[in-house]
Amino acid sequence: MKKTKHLEEKFLWAEKALTLQAEEYERRLNALNGEAGRLREMQSTYIPREVFDRSLQQQNEKFERVVNDLKDRIEVLTAYNLKAQGLRQFGTFIPWIISIVAIIVMYYLNK
Repeated sequence: MKKTKHLEEKFLWAEKALTLQAEEYERRLNALNGEAGRLREMQSTYIPREVFDRSLQQQNEKFERVVNDLKDRIEVLTAYNLKAQGLRQFGTFIPWIISIVAIIVMYYLNK
């Protein structure tokens, strides 16, 4: 009788352990099912590598166009600045030129 009761208790505990194990498996599977949905949702926000590369290439081309346009403008401004400097330098010689012309005119008028 003692052995039978002991075996019955052992079977009850084994059944309880199997029930607990099944509940744990179910809990873990439910957690994994939710994880799969979360991963799908997260993955939907990703973009393919080709799309990213194409966008990056377009941005690089746009940047190069802007840089080249700025270089062209800088060249124009530099040329204008050099021309303006030349005119300013010429402007400093105008009084000298007028003085020399006045001296020459005075020389020929006094002859």
